[in-house]
Amino acid sequence: MTEKSISDILKNSLVKVKTEKPIEVKSPVPIVVAEIVKPQPRIEDKPKMLTDTSTTSNISGRTGKSQGNWDERILKIETFFNSIDLPSGEIRLSKSEVITDVQKFINSHLDQVKRHNGKMTFEAYLLRLEKLRSIMSL
Repeated sequence: MTEKSISDILKNSLVKVKTEKPIEVKSPVPIVVAEIVKPQPRIEDKPKMLTDTSTTSNISGRTGKSQGNWDERILKIETFFNSIDLPSGEIRLSKSEVITDVQKFINSHLDQVKRHNGKMTFEAYLLRLEKLRSIMSL
């Protein structure tokens, strides 16, 4: 076996490359876009929220009076609680709402309602006071 030098190997490989037929490369047919269409969101992708106010009007005793100024409702509550003697024991508004100190409950809730008058986030304070008033008036 004869030993080949690196230069001989390179010369032979270059000869092969030159003698082979070149490969024809055809470019693909270009894609023509007539118009760009934005994808429409699917119905299940949209956030679920209540838009019909008629379905929420009776939740937690809400009425049309809930929005806006609560001054008249607050005044009625203050007048009522100032006109009666408050009990010293517990009062249960519901299964999960127990008032242990009625005076503290009324003061803290009235503070919140007056500070955030008309803000729907704080309507629960007003509703609890009205619920206590209806229980106490029985």
